[in-house]
Amino acid sequence: MNQAAKLSPELQSALDTPLYCTGESECKLMWERAIFYISTTSRWQLRVQTNNLIETEGVPANYYALAYSVAREPMGEGRYRLASQTWCGLKGFQCRPHADEGLARLKYYIRTGQKS
Repeated sequence: MNQAAKLSPELQSALDTPLYCTGESECKLMWERAIFYISTTSRWQLRVQTNNLIETEGVPANYYALAYSVAREPMGEGRYRLASQTWCGLKGFQCRPHADEGLARLKYYIRTGQKS
């Protein structure tokens, strides 16, 4: 049984809205926010940090702490999509926080620079 996260309207909107950036300045800021958020929030250390991928270490089976990944996909003309994921070593609803909540909070921070 997959249980949905109970999110505020603000976080539900962040979860449902794809992340895009346009131009060097906006994309650099959003990428730096992603690195900062993941490195200060995740229990896991960054395993990969390049110009196009941020990813934490793998998660052991049956462990509840979230791992994160953000990939920067070029869309052309200076526009990028920031595809993000969260997961743990359990089912998504057993993660702490819920995998969807963790993803929503990550996306909200990347977009706004504020923790929700």
